[in-house]
Amino acid sequence: MADNHDLLILPKQGDSSIVLTEPRSNLAARGRKDATEILKIDIGERCFAGVNIKGKWGFIRKNGTFIVEPRYGSVDYFSSKLAAFSYSTNRNEARWGYLDLSGRVSVPEQFEKAGEFCEGLAAVRYNGKHGYIRRDGTFAIEPRFEFAQPFRDGVAVVRIESKARLVDKMGQHVGGVFDTIHQSSGKALEARIGVKSGFMNRQGELLIDPTYEVVRDVEGGYAWSARVSWGDATALISYDGDLITIAESGWIITRYDEPDGVIHLCSRSLSGHERFIDKDGNTLFERKTPKRAVGSFNDGVALVSCDFPYYVDKTGKRLTEEPFRAFERFSGGRGIVVSGGR
Repeated sequence: MADNHDLLILPKQGDSSIVLTEPRSNLAARGRKDATEILKIDIGERCFAGVNIKGKWGFIRKNGTFIVEPRYGSVDYFSSKLAAFSYSTNRNEARWGYLDLSGRVSVPEQFEKAGEFCEGLAAVRYNGKHGYIRRDGTFAIEPRFEFAQPFRDGVAVVRIESKARLVDKMGQHVGGVFDTIHQSSGKALEARIGVKSGFMNRQGELLIDPTYEVVRDVEGGYAWSARVSWGDATALISYDGDLITIAESGWIITRYDEPDGVIHLCSRSLSGHERFIDKDGNTLFERKTPKRAVGSFNDGVALVSCDFPYYVDKTGKRLTEEPFRAFERFSGGRGIVVSGGR
């Protein structure tokens, strides 16, 4: 990373911390000109960063003073106030344990791999098998899996005998067996058999049979919908399998603003060419403006993002003419605008 950038602080979803992407020249402001990397800063009760100094990792406060002197070969991000660490600099051959916020070793080095804590458990590899440990290092689920992903909403994806399935926090199998299972951004998981995909919920119940070439969660205000594909066609279906609409050939469904009944399509071949339709497939309006993205519809109104944003209704009609500098999306029939710094 270049040394002449400003210090960037980026939020890390699902965690009470922020990731620092560091330019070395700005570390002087934090009191450590000798640091070559910043890994992490935590903004919980205590605020500090992991720093690499001469190949060893330690932890500093915001003013640059040490909480823990640099002595670790490798450290990882904090989650649930614990971070994986190793004294080895070779992450692939390292033995891993966990540190707490004070730098105290909470779980000694013993694992071949150590993941972040999610919902109170962390996936680790021990003697070649994956399992899940509690914060005190004891096993909640004994290592018996070929692979293990973090828990989310009470279940995790694991692999046994080259097949994927779900387990709960007791280690019990949930639902069927598939070739692959992918976590999604919505309430369902993609379940794949061979080259065909479907969706299942987190109780292991199939919502859409694995009969489609592609299934994807659809962005927007409707969590329980998916885009499915076969050949050049895409359709929007509910998770109980009911057809909502089919897109014309050459168009891809990208978003469903369910409360307003607006479906957003993008052209497969023309960059920036958008079409908005209702559930019956009727065209509401089209746009060919690649640098002006239309946001989600709410209360019949959507925000168009550009240098001077503006609102449009469901016919594409522009509702605001003054060159406002900032907007917020409509909610409860109202929107917020900023004009001339006000």
